[in-house]
Parts: sequence; structure tokens; C-alpha cells
Amino acid sequence: MARPLMPRGAPEAHLTDDALTVRVNPKRFRTIIWTSLILGTFFAGGGFVILVWGQEGRGFGVAVFSLGALFLYLGAMNFGISRARPVALRLDANGASGYYVPSVTWDEVAMIGVDGADSGASLVFRLHDVQKLRARQKTAWARFGTVATGPQGWHLRVPQLVMDVPVSDLYAHAQKLHAAAK
Repeated sequence: MARPLMPRGAPEAHLTDDALTVRVNPKRFRTIIWTSLILGTFFAGGGFVILVWGQEGRGFGVAVFSLGALFLYLGAMNFGISRARPVALRLDANGASGYYVPSVTWDEVAMIGVDGADSGASLVFRLHDVQKLRARQKTAWARFGTVATGPQGWHLRVPQLVMDVPVSDLYAHAQKLHAAAK
């Protein structure tokens, strides 16, 4: 039996029984990677030049060099993500999980929504008890990710920018699974 594709979806995004798996699209990371590498090289090189030959002082050179190193790190990190192609989002009868979403059951999800429009849209989740999720997370960085998702009160966010499947299709599927779990 052939696997049905999501409407307007990528070949990697397919339904198997009730599960939807969407992988990260590495082509979407190219702009981020190249921008980070170009800016990182520019700032790191500029900071080095200021440190060696500049008269402005060491603090300014260190700051510029550090900014360049940060951009280079972000470029390398995004390159690693695009090479690994992790599952960005997995929706099934039990709940949601993936690279951008820690494992949550539908009982923990209070509301599902779409935040933003077009390529800036995100599939977002509001949880009943976010403290319970944070207690399960192993690292401070993972706990920070559930805090820093925006002022609208959404606890988990999956950006459209990194996927080929439209957020509206993911939203409809998540709503169907969430309603079936109640």
C-alpha cells in the first residue's frame, strides 16, 4: 500500500497510519549558513586586525572578534542540523515530539495554533502545566527553549522556515489527533 502524502507536502512528510513525520529541509538552512559564515569571517577577521594593528583598544577588538566567533558557531551548528536532517516534528495518536518539540502527550496540550503568516508562521502548542514538562527536561538549554518561545503564551514552537509542509496542514492534522485523544 502506498503511503499518502500530505497535501502540498514534501516526499519526506508522509502519513503512516496516524503518524506524521516531517524532516528538516536542509535547503532552507543554506541562507542561514552562508550568512552566518560570511558575517562570522568578516567580524572575526576584522576583530583580529583591530587586535593586531588597531589603535582603538583591545576591548573593541575582542568584542568584534567574539561577535565573529558567535556567527561562525551559528553557521557550523546550522550546517550540522542540515546534514543530520533530524525529524523536525512527529505527530501521532500519543502526542507530539521531534527536534523542535520535546515529547508531549495530547493530555498535556491545552491548545494548538498557528502563529504568524507565510514563511514566518509556526505551529505552536500551549501546555496545561509547563512546569511538569520543564521538570522532565535534562538540560538548562532545553528548559530555556520552553520559556523563550514568545510573549503570546505559547510554550512550544515549530517554525515553518525549516519544513516543506505548510503549517496549516500540520495544524489540521494536530487538531484531528488532539480531538481524537480527548
